Amino acid sequence: MDFKVLLGAVTLFLAGFLLFALALGYVDVAQVVGLVLLVDGAVFATHGVTVDADATTKRFSMVWGSVLALVGVAILLYPTYGSSIFIWLVGAAMVLIALFVLYGEAYGGRK
Repeated sequence: MDFKVLLGAVTLFLAGFLLFALALGYVDVAQVVGLVLLVDGAVFATHGVTVDADATTKRFSMVWGSVLALVGVAILLYPTYGSSIFIWLVGAAMVLIALFVLYGEAYGGRK
């Protein structure tokens, strides 16, 4: 299956169920957005690890997928932790980007 189709299907499936939960009052809009971004980011970052491509493509997918997932986590945790969550988000993003760049340099170009 093509990755774009998989990502679109996962997004529509998750968003559909979360919209039903929103209509029934189980979640709010921020939780819907946060969960969709978290899952999409995780799928995109995982694709970067598993794709058979050059190191640049792997790094791009891993870095931006993890940043997207972190934004989803920040949206989910904002009501509890307030603006301090963004400090943690920036720190975690820096660490993840550094790890994925190192991973891409070490293993990304090999088949």
